[in-house]
Amino acid sequence: MKKSNKPIIEYIHNFLEYLDIEKGLSNTTQQTYARLLSKFSNWLKENNLENLKPHQLTDEIIWQYRVYLSKSINKNSKQPLKRCTRNYYLIVLRNLLNYFAERDIISLPAEKIKLTKLKSERPIKFLNLESWLKKKKLTGAIYKIEISRLISLMAKWYVYILFLAQAILFINLPILTSFFSMLIEYLPRIFASIIIFILGLLLGEIIKQEIVKS
Repeated sequence: MKKSNKPIIEYIHNFLEYLDIEKGLSNTTQQTYARLLSKFSNWLKENNLENLKPHQLTDEIIWQYRVYLSKSINKNSKQPLKRCTRNYYLIVLRNLLNYFAERDIISLPAEKIKLTKLKSERPIKFLNLESWLKKKKLTGAIYKIEISRLISLMAKWYVYILFLAQAILFINLPILTSFFSMLIEYLPRIFASIIIFILGLLLGEIIKQEIVKS
């Protein structure tokens, strides 16, 4: 193992080439890595750490970067980055450190970068809604589906898929990484479509009841 006088930022291009040539990752996955690592390199520059060498990377610097991620805002949603998104940034950084180890370059061990624990959102109670549906005799319109159970299942599977996506990204499986990236992107739309479909059934039943009454 040897110390390198080359800054971490200057290794990113070499790392991406390594992902292409030795790991065989797809162009899409390489672009994802480049985008996620650019946040780290920009943060280093903002904090006058652009000349930081691999062996100079410490637990404290990683902690400061994690704090920065926790305060970062998603440009689209205008909300803080989700825990799973923060983990993506940390996973690619882990893989960069693994690259240093493979090249016999002294650096912080990859296992020193701890991922943020993912917690399922607190169960949402829809008892009032279900009581209202029963009172209005609308449960038949949605084939007696329990709204709370449906939402709970969708949330549970979404969390499962997020965990799987992180694991696959970490072990560098390009085909599955691309598949799960697309799946995570489209799942909210699928869930929204299911909810819209159920609302359509309810609306149809309400109109039917009003027609019968008249």
